[in-house]
Amino acid sequence: MLQFTCPQCARVVTVARREDLPSRPFCSGRCQRVDLGKWFNGEYVISDPLPPDFTPQDFPPEEFHLPNPAPRQRPSRSEDDLDSADDASAGED
Repeated sequence: MLQFTCPQCARVVTVARREDLPSRPFCSGRCQRVDLGKWFNGEYVISDPLPPDFTPQDFPPEEFHLPNPAPRQRPSRSEDDLDSADDASAGED
């Protein structure tokens, strides 16, 4: 029997063979997707160690930082959309 700990939720999983859990090293597909989402959102990064003689003046800042993604916003609804929604709900009473 093989036993491992899910790196996402720390759940201990025991399986007879590695092939018995295709989501390994995660305990489930959900933990796989949560981890992948963290990579996409920039919560995880891979960084090379900086050389001992490194000075920030050697490179422009844009070479070190990816721009922060703009916050997602819901599309604004026009007043016409709001009026038609009110009209539709008024007929339901």
